[in-house]
Amino acid sequence: MSNYEVSIVAIAHNQEAFIERAIKSLITQDFALPYEIIVVNDSSIDNTENIIQSLVNKHDNIRLLNVSFKAPGLTRIAGLQAATGKYITFLDGDDFYHKSMIRILYDAMIKNAADLVHCSHFYLRKKHIQSNKLHRNAVFDKYGALNAYFQDIYFLSFMSTKMFNAKLLKSIDFHIPRYNVLFEDVVMCFEILAKCEKVVTIKDNLYYYDKTNVHSATNTAKQRVQGHINVFALIRHLIDLTGDEEILKLWRKHKIRRKLSLLADALLDKKHPKKAAESKSFRQQMRLINDKKVLKIEDQPYSKFIKDSLS
Repeated sequence: MSNYEVSIVAIAHNQEAFIERAIKSLITQDFALPYEIIVVNDSSIDNTENIIQSLVNKHDNIRLLNVSFKAPGLTRIAGLQAATGKYITFLDGDDFYHKSMIRILYDAMIKNAADLVHCSHFYLRKKHIQSNKLHRNAVFDKYGALNAYFQDIYFLSFMSTKMFNAKLLKSIDFHIPRYNVLFEDVVMCFEILAKCEKVVTIKDNLYYYDKTNVHSATNTAKQRVQGHINVFALIRHLIDLTGDEEILKLWRKHKIRRKLSLLADALLDKKHPKKAAESKSFRQQMRLINDKKVLKIEDQPYSKFIKDSLS
């Protein structure tokens, strides 16, 4: 039986410039109870593994797990399956924690008997640190949490700004394609929230999200628009499978927010389509995704993505 209260799962892929900072932010937490650190190294070909191993050799509560998925969602799942703590948090290898993150999240979990606690974050940019000032303190049931999540203003999909009940997390059969995909955390977060009974958000800025890494998936991603539509389509299909009309109502309520997300993707997309036919396809797909009718999953650009995710 595990003696760890919390398991921290850090994922890394070719992050030799950042991974030591990330792990040291975990080692120096002011959390008084036993916790473990599982670093999942996914297919790194630089010095990332050696840096991790040198820290493993110095600390009894750090483990290294090597995998070869090249997909952050699957890497996280491998880490959570290996975790032995009662509660689980995540960290991306180019980011880091505030020194009190685990303690504050844990205290909120225990105080509220929550399934999930979500904190705010800082963005590290080249010349300054920017805090998320839209965050607030709140306690939600499942539907309130999903409403806030679909609104996508302060309750964001970042897996690493949250602490989870480990039993709940391990009970979910996540639907993620077996290849690298952007926005996979959007699907994971939805599937978790759909299982929660109580969700807590706190205003504390506890996670440092480093936007200076030019090699990160966010900064190098291409074809963001169709990628985001694929994820929206998968979530809509999963909602249909639940048969829960209340979730569908909440989903449709925030269709304008999803359109705004796609506009932002278009600005960031390295290969944003110029052809009218491609833009028309995006509009047609979104109409299907936002409709009251059960989502059509045959003969659509997102069809293969959904089928691969469910297989």
